[in-house]
Order: sequence, then C-alpha cells, then structure tokens
Amino acid sequence: MLIISLNYNLSLGFALTFLLASLSIISIFYCFQNLAGLNIQVKPINPVFAGSAVNINVQLINSSQIRWGIALSKGRSKKELIKKNIAAHETSILPISIDGVGRGSHTVGTLTFSTCFPLGLFRGWSPINCAQEFLVYPKPSDTLISFQYGSINHLQGNSSSKAGDEELSCLAGYKEGDPIKLIDWKSLAKERGVFVRQFEESSAVALLLDWEKVPGPTTEEKLSQLCRQIIEAKQNGFRYGLKLPDSVTPIASGAKHYESVLKQLALFQS
Repeated sequence: MLIISLNYNLSLGFALTFLLASLSIISIFYCFQNLAGLNIQVKPINPVFAGSAVNINVQLINSSQIRWGIALSKGRSKKELIKKNIAAHETSILPISIDGVGRGSHTVGTLTFSTCFPLGLFRGWSPINCAQEFLVYPKPSDTLISFQYGSINHLQGNSSSKAGDEELSCLAGYKEGDPIKLIDWKSLAKERGVFVRQFEESSAVALLLDWEKVPGPTTEEKLSQLCRQIIEAKQNGFRYGLKLPDSVTPIASGAKHYESVLKQLALFQS
C-alpha cells in the first residue's frame, strides 16, 4: 500500500498506511501489557482415582487495570482450555481439567497464559512451569473380592476398649453413677451444666487388607482390588489396616487413615 501511495501520490493512501502501521505497533504494546503483572497461583489439588479427571484451579490476582481475554492452555499448546476477562483489582479462578492421568504422584507441569488483545493481530503468551504436586489413586476394581480378615475384634463387651479410642457421639446430662472421667469439663467451665461424653463404637470388626492374599496377575489389578476394599471398609464403618510387601499400616479408621493408605497404594512400586 505504501508503494502504491508513492507511485500515485495518494494522500489518503499515506494516511491509511501509517494508521495501520501505528495500530500494529500499539497492538504489540497493549498485548504485552495485558499479561504483564498478573500474579498466578495454583490451588492445592485434591487426589483423584485413576480414570477420573484431575481438576486444577488456577488463581489469577490482578492488581491493576482490567485484563481482556486471558486464555489458559496446558503445556505449550495453542489450544485454549478456558478464556476469561479479569476485572480490575480482582482475584479470579480459572478451572481446568486434565484427563488420562495414571496412578502415582504427578506435577502440573507447564501452563501457558496467552492473549490476543486488543485487535487479534498478535498473540502474546507466557509459559509457566508449575511444580504443584497431586496424587492419583489406583482405579477401584469393578468387582469386590471378599475381605481378607487379619483379625476380628468384637468390641461390644470387650473391657479392654477405651472411650478415648472410640468416636464421640454426643453429650448427655450427668446422672448419678456416671464415671467421672467422662465428664465434659469444658462445658462445666463455661457454666453450661454438667454433661458426660457418650461414645459410639466406630466398628465391630477389624480388617487387615493383605497384598499377598489379594488375587490378581498384575500389580495394577491387585492395587485396584485393594483400593476397592479400602473404600468398602470405610463406607461400612470398619476399622482396617494395610499390609504391603514393604510396609504394614496398623489397623485404624478415620479420614486421615483413609487418605494415608490410599496414598501408599498410589505411590507403590513393585
């Protein structure tokens, strides 16, 4: 266009040529400015079972002007997983999902943030290597093989069981003859009255889930069955332990114990 304007001495051609050149130069600046200064943080990632999508929440903290069309992609791919405008002085979450992640410990890896603001003439991008880790548990087996009982402990009527090892059910009013050790002293100190703690038995059966007793031709199939047994034991309120070739986890219950044994299965190396 510039050559045509020079040959034919077109004033409007010169104006249009320099206008387009100016817009191109300004677009480069604004494209860079649209990404500059964004603070990025990947939130903690919840463990998932193999075969399920890993949900990742990426937090963008914008401490300046509005950001237009911020796109996020996995790796260095140009395929945009999500695109969003970030208002001025706003903290926003960009959720993405990753499929097909196998059992084990993984890191998020490279995330690429990009924008084509303002005119779509140029694409600015910034790859970030994220070291945030997450766990993928084995995929639970579709069929449940009978539990392998390491020991059976009928707690009812067992004088060796302790209230401190059971789960707190509720507080009840004190009655003559109730053990002093069960009095809830916190309630008494707050002048709410005299109450005693009542406990319920968390399980009547203790299970030992043993690697050697679980059938399966491959490591992954054995881990899959153990994973299913752990889930079933938790749902039924059983106390359970886990015996692997290189470790033994004592029989217990609760959320932390559940997460601990599943983590061992996720990190298991044959």
